[in-house]
Amino acid sequence: MSIKVKVSGINILLQGLDKYEDKIQKQFQEELKGWSDRTAADAIRDTPVDTGALKSSIRSVLGANGLTWIVKVGGINGVHYAPYVVFGTGSFVSNAFLQEYGLVQYASQFKGASQDRVNLPMRDFLYRNARLEFEKTLKEIKNIIAKSRI
Repeated sequence: MSIKVKVSGINILLQGLDKYEDKIQKQFQEELKGWSDRTAADAIRDTPVDTGALKSSIRSVLGANGLTWIVKVGGINGVHYAPYVVFGTGSFVSNAFLQEYGLVQYASQFKGASQDRVNLPMRDFLYRNARLEFEKTLKEIKNIIAKSRI
């Protein structure tokens, strides 16, 4: 199982991208790739390490539409436990965190049906970093728009 983070609502921004000159469009794309690369690097830095497999599964990938970037964790090389490390398990799942980050529905797909409860603490190394890096990216995109002439 892998988890991923991508910027929601980016399609709205990208829909209007064609009204900008090619140079500006390229800068937008570079900013989005930069967000993904920085988020992946921050996640690698902050990942709890046991064997190192989880850390080595973090990657920045181009989305299927060829315009958006996604950071994925796990789902390769036998690493199928990423959601349980990030979100926690049992009574250690932080509902406040999930609500604040809009992850309640997303995280629910990883909730097991078993009555056996293993309580592992939440160790978010991904979503907070993604949010911090996107704040920087959004500021840069606003600067690009402000400097452009439509």
